Amino acid sequence: SVSATPITSPNKLSSLFSQRFAFQLRFGSVERTPLFTLEEMAVVVAGMVVVANGDDEWLVNSIASAVRTGIFTLPRAPRVITPSNQVLWQLHDDEARLLMRFSIPELTQLAVALRLPEHIITSERDHVLSVQALALVCRRLAEPIRWSTLESEFRRSGPSLCRLFYCTVGMLYANHRRRIFFNVGLVTARMHEYCDAVRRKGSPLTTCWGFIDGTKQFISRPGPRSHVTNENLQRAVFNGHKRAHWFNWQAIATPDGMCASLYGPLEGRKHDSTMLTTSGVCPMMATYPTFDGKLIYGDAGYPVLEFVCAPFRAAELTIEQQAFNTQMTSIQYANECVSPECGGAFKVHKALWPHSCWRLKLKVRSAPVGKVFAVGMLLTNCHTCIKRGNQISDYFILSPPSLEDYLQWMA
Repeated sequence: SVSATPITSPNKLSSLFSQRFAFQLRFGSVERTPLFTLEEMAVVVAGMVVVANGDDEWLVNSIASAVRTGIFTLPRAPRVITPSNQVLWQLHDDEARLLMRFSIPELTQLAVALRLPEHIITSERDHVLSVQALALVCRRLAEPIRWSTLESEFRRSGPSLCRLFYCTVGMLYANHRRRIFFNVGLVTARMHEYCDAVRRKGSPLTTCWGFIDGTKQFISRPGPRSHVTNENLQRAVFNGHKRAHWFNWQAIATPDGMCASLYGPLEGRKHDSTMLTTSGVCPMMATYPTFDGKLIYGDAGYPVLEFVCAPFRAAELTIEQQAFNTQMTSIQYANECVSPECGGAFKVHKALWPHSCWRLKLKVRSAPVGKVFAVGMLLTNCHTCIKRGNQISDYFILSPPSLEDYLQWMA
């Protein structure tokens, strides 16, 4: 006989069903959540009704216990996707800028300027308008937010939103990767304006057009892959300076607040000078006559090269050398928004898109972390163009190009 007491654990319920109905529950331990189809769940409930034998209180308590312990998991009802139930599309412009950094008209303009197709279709046949996909990318990057939270805003399931996000990010990266790496057209067209803007701030360098700097993107500690031997990725991305795992990025910021070049990611143990060498930026500048005699300025971690200038380094500096270092450092730190730990271009990027520096969300084997960061910098430049400036351009009193001009210049 079966005592009329509520079932309090999955193990008791499994034993009961195996004895009475020879029904094997499909889970291996208490920690693993079983997956039941609706038909299987109906069989289980029918068996519980027979066991209850008219004891309604026992039946209700047992079903509640099964739900509480995770044995029963009801599937979500399918969402009806219509343009009218897109919550974000009903937002005021100020609220949209707070959530996505762009208003709805600005997102529409940006989707056209980025040359996205009219519809984004994933490999799983998720279908959405390109402006909605772009809104999803901006909304996701603007906060370290969960997919389940975005479901109520976009009226789609979490897996569908995830696929659309990475599909759109991949498309943007594929179409604009050269522009992200080094937008030669932008620098060539505005070289004289850049040099004049830096010179107006008292720079002793009359041919300096930009500032090079690096930043750290902290990530979650990567674990080993079970099917790969002799691999130690966590050691490659670990840096003993701050005893953390991160990616290194290199950027060249210009006086109009734009990021003319972004290179990375590179392992956390690499030095800034190594990044400069592996990026190939200097050999690339050597192929264009516009860069003859022009310089970018970096901190003491960079070497002095044909196209790169750095502070004087010696045990004893002359008065002129000290004055040079002081003047250039003040301009460089102003360009970095008075933050030597985070360069100007990176500071604007991380202020707009906090998701890119939330290490718990950055798992290198679960998502294309580098692509997301690079696309974030592309959107940062677009945001600067649409807003007609940022802190850096205000300091140098030099407006950025229009969105159309920025995206039409060939890298």
